[in-house]
Amino acid sequence: MRRALVLVVLIAACATRLPEEDGDGGALSTPDLAGASTCDVLAASINHWMTSHTACTVDSDCTKLYTDCGLDGQCGMFVNQLASGGDFPQLMSQWRASCEMHSLCSCPAQPPQAACVEGVCTAKVTLAIVIGAPCTSDASCGDPRALCLHDTDGVSWKDGYCTLACEVGDGTCPSGSRCMQASRGASLCLADCNPFQNSLQCRDGYLCCWGGGPPTVNNAGCAASLSQTCLAN
Repeated sequence: MRRALVLVVLIAACATRLPEEDGDGGALSTPDLAGASTCDVLAASINHWMTSHTACTVDSDCTKLYTDCGLDGQCGMFVNQLASGGDFPQLMSQWRASCEMHSLCSCPAQPPQAACVEGVCTAKVTLAIVIGAPCTSDASCGDPRALCLHDTDGVSWKDGYCTLACEVGDGTCPSGSRCMQASRGASLCLADCNPFQNSLQCRDGYLCCWGGGPPTVNNAGCAASLSQTCLAN
């Protein structure tokens, strides 16, 4: 009887709709796992809860949340500070009551730190490159993936500009920079700036630009005045 009651509680909990931080205030239901075992449903629900809590504004919003062996995140998943609340403790308790794997987890001794990159909690990128620093060649930027912009698509980047090629949301850009369209058909990491402050926050010869749409503190970067980023303002 007790086992049947636990099963009912588990299934009921896993059927609960969990919030998704999509910026639209919407909700995302748990994955459709009709016919799956209770443990599979629980594992999917725990993973769903964590991946639905990754939105952030600054690095301090983010942390690393650990689960048990046998679950995604056993060595830590990058989430926001709210992920450890809500239904998470109950879901973990239910997993441990019936599904916990009794094996040793092998995790890195020094896991990477959490950071907020373009509004999403992810691993902090530690690179020798300083986005926006002056340069004379790709090699002078201190990272094998780095690009040194000089004259790109007819646009002059004064004294060179260290950057990385990126795709929005891929986590390539280190803290203090963001991925923006900077030239025709190319997205690059640009040094952060605040469009509501004076231009001295950018190097001489550069403007704080935000591309299309209204300016905010979360969508602006230091760029060459004739770059795609600034021309779209």
